[in-house]
Amino acid sequence: MKNAPKSLGPLGPVISKPKFEAGVLVGCTIVKDANPTAGHALWSTVRTIDAGEFSGAEYAKVYRHRVMRALRHLTFENGDDLVSLCTGKTKRPIERLVVDWLTTDAQAAALAHATALPNLRELELRPRGGRDDRLIQIVAPARLERLWIEVPTHTPHLVGSIAATVAAKRLELYDDTHFPIRWVFERGVDGRLSRLSVVADLPEKSRQHMGMSTGPTWLPATFDHLEATLAALPGGTLSELVITVTKEPLKKTANKARLAAIVKRFSPKK
Repeated sequence: MKNAPKSLGPLGPVISKPKFEAGVLVGCTIVKDANPTAGHALWSTVRTIDAGEFSGAEYAKVYRHRVMRALRHLTFENGDDLVSLCTGKTKRPIERLVVDWLTTDAQAAALAHATALPNLRELELRPRGGRDDRLIQIVAPARLERLWIEVPTHTPHLVGSIAATVAAKRLELYDDTHFPIRWVFERGVDGRLSRLSVVADLPEKSRQHMGMSTGPTWLPATFDHLEATLAALPGGTLSELVITVTKEPLKKTANKARLAAIVKRFSPKK
């Protein structure tokens, strides 16, 4: 980091996007190997770290050091340090964890219990390393208040499987099969699934999406995917279903009718 403020000391060259509160460092992104700075007093006030590509066992000395008593939010790009971070003897005050790579049974099992992270309340998973359905389904500490998962594309059954097994109070699934769809499940005080909100971004005009030109011809496929996913959900528990789409595709009568039919078919019976 060029021309780093003197207040950052040795941390200046290895971090970017520093955030200060009351004159002290509280957040940053690591952009170089920061291990040589592990234990420095300036780390003691940092609450949020995005370790980016400088994460995992090879670069773990910084965020695993005992000086990191203020650390609450940690973002990984490499999950190979998950097992020791989540199940080690040292209890850590991390409340929110973002993991970009999840590739092994051991990592999934460690997250499922996270005994070394007793304060963990929010977990975001983007399992790009292999995208194993089985791994995603078992990652769910019961105490979570919010779990966000990027699900593999073209897997309508998986949304229902995750919803049925995950005990988080709020489950958010990001599905990018055709166009972005967000599935938000909420559980009631009795722990049962109670509300599902579906938000779909379905543009009518052609645009570039995932490197391909897409347009109205993709809408039927998206509606098919939406219907297949809803059909795979566990039945008998939802008390409310809300489906929201962008206004553009609903200008056509056929699209309105298709969506209305889906809502009618899957809305909970009063």
